Amino acid sequence: MTLRQKACEKIALLPDDNVRIVLALLDEMIRQNNEYIVDSKKKQAYQNILKLREQSTFPKNFNYQEILEESLAKKYADFY
Repeated sequence: MTLRQKACEKIALLPDDNVRIVLALLDEMIRQNNEYIVDSKKKQAYQNILKLREQSTFPKNFNYQEILEESLAKKYADFY
């Protein structure tokens, strides 16, 4: 007999009120497990982003906002 079968047999012996408690506990355990999985995937994705950032060809002091403003000023100089 598997562990799951044993658990089902024991749950079958419980009254309905206790089964509701068991279900609530199981739902919480599943939620926590899913959060752990999602958190570990997020951490791995963040680590991957940091690795890609290190491989970037842009200089460390690159200021995209400054370059964007300069480019827009050049492009739309006639409108100012």
